[in-house]
Amino acid sequence: NDSLSLLLDKDQNCLFSHIIHLNILEFCCLFKIYTNNNSFYFPFFISEEISVGVGFPAGTLKKIFSIQENLNIKKLLYSENFLDDSDSRALENLNFLDNIELSSNIVEIRFHELFDINKTYKLKTIELKEIDLDFQDIMFISSLNNLEILNLIKCGFEKDFYRNIKEMISKI
Repeated sequence: NDSLSLLLDKDQNCLFSHIIHLNILEFCCLFKIYTNNNSFYFPFFISEEISVGVGFPAGTLKKIFSIQENLNIKKLLYSENFLDDSDSRALENLNFLDNIELSSNIVEIRFHELFDINKTYKLKTIELKEIDLDFQDIMFISSLNNLEILNLIKCGFEKDFYRNIKEMISKI
């Protein structure tokens, strides 16, 4: 099967991990109370997509992508979870990522801070929902040479955003 949805909690063990090869992995949080010591380990290779369901705490994104086997994904769906500065540069090593859909409760971190802004990424599609963007976010997005589709759904912009864009255009 190309797709397998797993209902995971901290005690789950997979008896068939040695023969599983997943294209898509979906996370569902049964118990939304996690400590900072919990880590995500999946004893199988995920090659295509990771979809993280609702209610995961800040730091989850960083934990998932601190595992080498999770870095080859092409699509990330991260919906209605929490992000903060503990997730800084969580996506910096996703060199094959070409599609990201993000709608999260972001506190004290900006979209561009999830990446290493000095690296080149292959992102073709970005969908951001209900996320506040600043000037650096837009500069990062505009630096993505392969970007084909950008969906900004109910996104807000910081108050100085328009002034910064105007100043940038006047310098051209």
